[in-house]
Amino acid sequence: MAAESALFSQVLLWQESGRVVVAESDHEPRSVGSYSIRYYRGRNPDFPFDDFVTGAIFARDGIIESVHVLDVDGDDLDDLVVVQQTVGSGAYRNADAFSIGQSQIVRIGSVTGVAPGVDPLELLKRPSE
Repeated sequence: MAAESALFSQVLLWQESGRVVVAESDHEPRSVGSYSIRYYRGRNPDFPFDDFVTGAIFARDGIIESVHVLDVDGDDLDDLVVVQQTVGSGAYRNADAFSIGQSQIVRIGSVTGVAPGVDPLELLKRPSE
């Protein structure tokens, strides 16, 4: 039996003491499935994952390539961006942008089918209104 490649999982610092975990889901193929985003307030630095606040699960078409923290919507607040690369010919990329608040995670933007050589982060950025 061939060994499967490791699932993507990354922890990011969020809003001073908090943590955000982005992870592909267990028991799914690497090429499609879902990923979760979980936000922990992290009040106790010795136990940063003891204070779960909110989480959500989203569809995934490809493998998670990277996760970024940047201001997508021009409101001077950090947003979370998850970039996926499709499996197969073309190597297209998709990116989802999220606002993470005190009680919810909201998708605020998305781009799909981004050709190689084009930066999906630039396509997601919107000027402030």
